[in-house]
Amino acid sequence: MPVYNGFDTESRERIYDETENNFESNREFGKEVFRTAVGQEFLNTFGSDDATPGILLGAAHKLNPNARYITTGMVLSALKILMTKANCPFKRKAPEAEPVVEEAPQPIHRGQQMWREHAEFMEHGGKDGGIPSGDEVRSHMRESKSFRSFITQGYQARMANDIGGAGAVLNAPVASSDKKPTPELLEWVEWYRRTAVEDVRKKLRADCNPSGFEHENRMFRAACECGLI
Repeated sequence: MPVYNGFDTESRERIYDETENNFESNREFGKEVFRTAVGQEFLNTFGSDDATPGILLGAAHKLNPNARYITTGMVLSALKILMTKANCPFKRKAPEAEPVVEEAPQPIHRGQQMWREHAEFMEHGGKDGGIPSGDEVRSHMRESKSFRSFITQGYQARMANDIGGAGAVLNAPVASSDKKPTPELLEWVEWYRRTAVEDVRKKLRADCNPSGFEHENRMFRAACECGLI
């Protein structure tokens, strides 16, 4: 078969130059092979390494033992056969792992952060990193308005749920807005301190004290705000 400028003139296929070792021509030969649909399928399934050209050329020679040279068509024919053989000499590419998309952490609201800090104080805010004493809690309540709110709402929630639920008005207005105890509040605190817990709970519950529970809850919150309990 006649050759002109690196091509077989009959098949119009590029030839692989094994005699003069024409690097540029042979590189174009490989590009043409892998630009085809068969070549693309091979790359997607198996990939290519330094041994690939030699394996393909050797297979093409076996299929065409009397050929004076190897054309792109011969290599593609050999490639199709090799890809379907049970003992294919090429190793399949490992499936690509799906990229792990890390979700951006949700920003923490300042209120949430403060609530977390208060909860940590109740666990480790005492002397030597232990649970704080009653005096330490009351001292911290006087220093921090948000901590007073944290303690107040937590206590009221427990009061409301301890015996089954009807109860505390968590959002009731505070009786003493300037944080200075009134005589009425001081008198209520004295009653609170000398009264059994069960009786206090009944006073704060709507089902046990329907006409006065709102007032009792306001007094309770005001006492907490002033750091009296």
